[in-house]
Amino acid sequence: MHFLFNPNVTPKISPFARKYKRFLDGSLKEFTATEKSNFDQYIQKMVNEELEEGEKNPIQFEDMPYFNFMMNGVNRLAFSTADDPFFKGPVNKYYPEVVVFDTNGEILERISPTNKLSEKYQMTYLEDFRDLALKINDDRKIQI
Repeated sequence: MHFLFNPNVTPKISPFARKYKRFLDGSLKEFTATEKSNFDQYIQKMVNEELEEGEKNPIQFEDMPYFNFMMNGVNRLAFSTADDPFFKGPVNKYYPEVVVFDTNGEILERISPTNKLSEKYQMTYLEDFRDLALKINDDRKIQI
């Protein structure tokens, strides 16, 4: 499988990953309530012009604890998969899949061999899209 290079620059944690980390350790409700309370107090101080010198927003985004990559300024993105070109198995072993989540972690859409079209997100799962004369192996991709 091909993946992405490591740019050696640690990105900040995403809003989803912050909550997911707390969900895994069982402290999500407590964390969310405390963070909301602290943020409401901060906003109230800001409105009343009571902020102290150097007082920062209580919601801080620490470094990302998980391996990830950022896609800032990307206009096009492609994922590819390939089975062994020298051995044709009865079942395709690899296939691309896209899963779209909302900010609460709910699955909004899944594009895969079993669900090939998403009108809402304009994504399509395609197979055998090359000219047969140029085709080396089974081709599968998700067009976004």
